[in-house]
Amino acid sequence: MGARTEFASEKTLDQKGVAISSDLAVAIAVGCEKRNPRIKKRFKVEIDERLCKGCCFCIRFCPFGVFVRSHTLGDLGYEIAKVEFSENCNGCRACLLYCPDLAVAVEEEGEKKN
Repeated sequence: MGARTEFASEKTLDQKGVAISSDLAVAIAVGCEKRNPRIKKRFKVEIDERLCKGCCFCIRFCPFGVFVRSHTLGDLGYEIAKVEFSENCNGCRACLLYCPDLAVAVEEEGEKKN
């Protein structure tokens, strides 16, 4: 059998209280050190009014409050969501995950579409 590291049996709790291995905790910490916390990426967030049916899942599931309900009717006749605070977006793309109509687009500013 191979040599066993001292990290193999140790457990650490992450921010949500979930047990993770110590070597994963070290990898997360090292990854965080490499990022410069002063440089915040900016993201362009858009909602396609032709596709939005006003379910507002983007509003419910965005952890940063980027979206609000607009009182305008979209092309499908529903009150649609709109992007109000795009400067709050951190690029987690939860809105993309939950939008059933694929009406939300998120791209890092400076990224070019192919």
